[in-house]
Amino acid sequence: MVFKKGHKPWNKGKTGVVSEETRRRMSEALKGRKAWNKEKPHSEETKRKISKAKKGGIISEKTKRKISKTLKGRKKSKT
Repeated sequence: MVFKKGHKPWNKGKTGVVSEETRRRMSEALKGRKAWNKEKPHSEETKRKISKAKKGGIISEKTKRKISKTLKGRKKSKT
């Protein structure tokens, strides 16, 4: 559902709109289903768009340190 500028969804910020029992039943009904895009490969056009969007980003020093810390000690693949 699309809302126009300035309009808010009726349930924004509300809690308890749906009972716990209903939430449980909805959860059970969806269990075991796989996502609509699971195992579908990206098209070449989509891959290009993703690649273009990811290039040129500026990574902060803090983020670089986090990535470095995470990757340290990992075994490298033999390719």
